Amino acid sequence: MSMIEKKILAMVAQLRADGGQPTEENIVKLAVAAFDELMAEELARSLQQIEGKPESVKSAYTADFQQAYEDARSKWLPGIIAAARSLAANSPSSIEVGARIATGPTIH
Repeated sequence: MSMIEKKILAMVAQLRADGGQPTEENIVKLAVAAFDELMAEELARSLQQIEGKPESVKSAYTADFQQAYEDARSKWLPGIIAAARSLAANSPSSIEVGARIATGPTIH
């Protein structure tokens, strides 16, 4: 299971736990939020790796990352939304099981 799928399953489970329903609007919001969170985590990890470099290096990297983010968003977000629809279409019990699996360690 991919990181985005794990994040979406966890978000859908939280939505249901909060009494919400995975409507089309909520599914799109969850997919976008999951994508944005993963990209923000990746940027933070990357910036840690260049810690101590001049600010100009960090600024250039951040600008390049922003462009890559925009490219990835336009390319991958429609597929991520489709996957979120599929994941949310499962029964509440399978979502809960999936969320527990998603928060456990990944075995390859």
